[in-house]
Amino acid sequence: MNVLIIMFLFLGVFFDTFALMIGQGSLMPKIKLRNILSYVFIFSMWQLVAVFVGNNLVRYIFEKLVTNSFKNENLLSGLIIIFLGILIIIKSIDGRKFLERRMDVIDFSNVSSLGLITSFDMFLISISLRLLNIDFNLILFLSLITTLLSIITGIFTGYKYGYELKTRFRCLSAIIFIVLGIKII
Repeated sequence: MNVLIIMFLFLGVFFDTFALMIGQGSLMPKIKLRNILSYVFIFSMWQLVAVFVGNNLVRYIFEKLVTNSFKNENLLSGLIIIFLGILIIIKSIDGRKFLERRMDVIDFSNVSSLGLITSFDMFLISISLRLLNIDFNLILFLSLITTLLSIITGIFTGYKYGYELKTRFRCLSAIIFIVLGIKII
């Protein structure tokens, strides 16, 4: 598989997590290293679980059941990526109002649920990349680097510029996924 496609897939994941962190950064009265490390740790743990489960799901179930009857892994992988793009579009047009108010203390249950939500993206990406025979260690490494960079830059961007940029980056993420899904097919 083309290295450029893999990089753009992780760029799409970066923008989705980045958009989520813009919202979190806009709520912080002051950025503290302890808070950033908490976000990085929680999100990284969820990403590890998602990559591990997605990889093993394909390795032990899909390869035995699906690929024996379905020989075109590129088509299945591309459809998964397009599905992810459509899910992100649905999330980004959610009409709920966002109350931008100061958050003095991190709500760890909220952070954990946000980490779980973004790990679903990585779960689908890891399934798609495993179907295309991409190495597990590469997927894991890129997911952790992407998580680290998106959290740090997203929090600082949200802190400095506020919440308004969130939808734009989510839409950019969705466009990347849909275009790459079509390219993979």
